Amino acid sequence: MKDKDQQFYDSIKEFYELDKDSIFLVTSKAIIVENENILVLKASVGEKKYTLPGGLVEYNESLEECLHREVLEETNLKVKILDVYNAGDFHRDRKFLFKDGRKCNNHLVEIHYLCEKISGVIKLDWEHEHFKWVNQDNYQEFEYFPTTEDSIFKYFK
Repeated sequence: MKDKDQQFYDSIKEFYELDKDSIFLVTSKAIIVENENILVLKASVGEKKYTLPGGLVEYNESLEECLHREVLEETNLKVKILDVYNAGDFHRDRKFLFKDGRKCNNHLVEIHYLCEKISGVIKLDWEHEHFKWVNQDNYQEFEYFPTTEDSIFKYFK
């Protein structure tokens, strides 16, 4: 007879058998609004699409801690988090590269927070080549990652 742990595992194992080459990544992103404009960033390395400031949640930090850290690293801005605004997910076209050389397919889950700028002057980090403040008149002129597009279009409609 199987022990209780094995019986439990056998009953739900389909939930835990993820492909070893596929992962879920969670990000916190900031919808920074200033004078009815939203800040968007374009990556430095061959990327055409724009995204919101923010990034991957590290193992020992909360979603909000991640957001403050990433926004400061990427833009030199300090923000006040107002509320969760939107959430979404998508599969990235390229594999995620770990420091140890592993490459994995990835399903990205994004949590977007409505934020206001507290202080700072934009100074981009090495990850981004430039930024734009999009507004009601020009936001549809740019190409965005899927969840970024959802939040920006939702805001301006």
